[in-house]
Amino acid sequence: MQKKLLAVFAAILPLLILGFVYLYSNSGSDEIKKTSLTPSERFTNGRARTKVRYWEERGIRFREICSYGMDAKELTCGVERAGKRWEGRFSDWYDFDDESGDGIEGVPYRISSYGQGKPDGVWRTFWKDGKIQTEIVYKNGEKVSWSSWAADGSLLRKKEILETQGNPDE
Repeated sequence: MQKKLLAVFAAILPLLILGFVYLYSNSGSDEIKKTSLTPSERFTNGRARTKVRYWEERGIRFREICSYGMDAKELTCGVERAGKRWEGRFSDWYDFDDESGDGIEGVPYRISSYGQGKPDGVWRTFWKDGKIQTEIVYKNGEKVSWSSWAADGSLLRKKEILETQGNPDE
């Protein structure tokens, strides 16, 4: 009986060792290590305007970009995949120049939204004083509606786009 147990144990032991070596060598191969969100741009008051973090999945580089208002509240957060906007909302900022007083610090010129690499959701552009200039609604990369406002806030144009109409800019 002891000889049979020893023979079974001797047959199983190499398999157990190989299994352990396989698990140990592959532990973490699918693990995604993200860096922490780190400030990349700051307002003149020192608060973070933009924070980023990086990671890689299956050989593809990702970057998460989060933008904040002057009050430090999150304004947008989106993910770039291989250098292209992929998922979420993104802020693009006016260059603020203290001396000229051109624009208001903390006002983005555009907020855009993406889903699976295509424009999806509400996109807005802003006048330098923070009022909405244009609003375009996208669905899976296609424009659905388009509106524009004058600098004084009055509506200039509003258009719903039917599938047969095509692009309002054409």
